[in-house]
Amino acid sequence: METMTITDVSELEAVAKKVLEDLTQRQYTGLACVLALHGDLGAGKTTFTKTLAGLLGVGEIVTSPTFVIMKSYELSNQPFEKLIH
Repeated sequence: METMTITDVSELEAVAKKVLEDLTQRQYTGLACVLALHGDLGAGKTTFTKTLAGLLGVGEIVTSPTFVIMKSYELSNQPFEKLIH
């Protein structure tokens, strides 16, 4: 997958849709899929993850894992079983 740069929060949904489309077309049946986000604190990684989680149907509030090891969200009727952030 290519590197994507987002310059405005209004671009998040379109990019998240593209990322999800790319991931689901790769046929990860039975496999974990890792999407690595890199950036300084406050760069928008969690905001992007919230957008992606919304597209996956996560109903819970998505929070930053900065001070925990990870956050896990169960998915239903999606190509993946969980979103782990």
